[in-house]
Amino acid sequence: MNETLAFGFLSSLASVIKAVSWSDKTVMWLETALDHFLSDDEREHGLRFELYQADQPFEHWPHGRIFDETAELKWEKEGGQFHVVYCGSFAPPAGMQPAVNEAIKHEDSSYYLWGSRIKNEDRADLGLQSDEAVFAELKIPRILRYPVSTKAERVKLKVREFYNAEGALIFTRFVGLEEES
Repeated sequence: MNETLAFGFLSSLASVIKAVSWSDKTVMWLETALDHFLSDDEREHGLRFELYQADQPFEHWPHGRIFDETAELKWEKEGGQFHVVYCGSFAPPAGMQPAVNEAIKHEDSSYYLWGSRIKNEDRADLGLQSDEAVFAELKIPRILRYPVSTKAERVKLKVREFYNAEGALIFTRFVGLEEES
């Protein structure tokens, strides 16, 4: 396998995020705390799923992922530190410990994300701009924003699934997004 695995318990995310050579198709998924009922503000602003922005204050997000075709960096804040996991084609960032990768093969798959694109005639009622790529799913009470073009009707998450010698799935990493028109 060409993928490297590493982990670390870090007080700051900035250096490990900057150490990865992210492409122009890199996506970030940032979430607020998931240990309580969300306030109105947290429901509206507590999840960001958009193209990578290097100047983002990542330390303010207790849960997150940054990913593209070559690498994924994900974290979760535990106490005063971030538990960070790296999986990718490059050497892991400094400060991270290599992990044993028992994968002998991988397969790429795609899974549909929630929601369908909101129709143009419904946008005004929801207070949305006509050029926003926004989606809705009636089973969850929120507008979904995916970093895709306004032509996308559905969105799939592309993942790489890694299997051991016995054929068991041992880990998965996010790879990118795929649009369906």
